[in-house]
Amino acid sequence: MITFLLWERLQELIFRNETLGMFLEGVQLAGESLPLQICSEKMAWACGEDIWEAESLPNFREILLRSNDKPRNGKIYVMYHGTTLEAAIQIIQNGFKRSRDGMLGKGVYVSRDIDKAARYPLEDRWDQVVLKLRVNVGRVKMIDHQNHPLQKRWHQEGYDTAWVPEYCGMVSSGLEEDCIWDPERIKVVGIVRSPPFSVHNYLKNLLMRCEDDE
Repeated sequence: MITFLLWERLQELIFRNETLGMFLEGVQLAGESLPLQICSEKMAWACGEDIWEAESLPNFREILLRSNDKPRNGKIYVMYHGTTLEAAIQIIQNGFKRSRDGMLGKGVYVSRDIDKAARYPLEDRWDQVVLKLRVNVGRVKMIDHQNHPLQKRWHQEGYDTAWVPEYCGMVSSGLEEDCIWDPERIKVVGIVRSPPFSVHNYLKNLLMRCEDDE
């Protein structure tokens, strides 16, 4: 059963975003009717027609690469992103935003390894959410050691994704990581982990509503 603290926190997060759209209908959460916000605009990743063309093909299948498998340019792969409940709601509604900096510079940090994604947020994980993604990697550059000449310059050289293979010395955990320059190359397609069951259902419904609003 959802805790009172989590229920109160979720209410605060949802109603804080009221200006983003109209509250049209409710979902059942903790035995009470909670308004479900309908997105007021399309998600940021929804406008890349060519990027997602492969999804419309009859033989399209999700591809799950192992951490050390070399990605092929222009392919769509399953990846994951761990974050807080508040950030997850914003991502589902508005898409990802590029970080200001990081190990690989600016971009959106994701991983094929769900265990890597599950390490985030780094602080208290009481409201952790792990999102399942589809990522069109575009043109990929492997960054496999510290002080690589393109470690933070890969996008300037025409690459869309920087890929760090597992156990190459770049990450203390040794787990695979990717940095995607353009958030429109990333699509949220599922909720892998979240706080208690009712919150999981809320996020799934929110994701479906945003997909329908495209």
